[in-house]
Amino acid sequence: MRLLATSRVPLHAAGEHTLLISPLEVPADDAAAGYSEAAALFADRARAAVPDFELTPRNTPAVAELCRRLDGIPLALELHLEHIFGKLGLSSRTQLSTLMLAGREPG
Repeated sequence: MRLLATSRVPLHAAGEHTLLISPLEVPADDAAAGYSEAAALFADRARAAVPDFELTPRNTPAVAELCRRLDGIPLALELHLEHIFGKLGLSSRTQLSTLMLAGREPG
């Protein structure tokens, strides 16, 4: 049996192989958001839920801020997007952008 487990610390399980995954590069400022690894992951995962999502001058500052707040941690970005889409049932780029620009948390 093969098992993939993610953890912030080694589990010390028999046969365990650890791989340290560093946080993604976060945007230094809002203008650089479109070029950071964290924002690229955010945009990719947002497009999986909302196919027409794209980083725009209007939503880039909110994406950049979110990436910085989550320290570029891939799992944190994934979970945050899952939380947004799952709780609100967002179905359009407009709804996502509106939520992000308002700086609101879902629920």
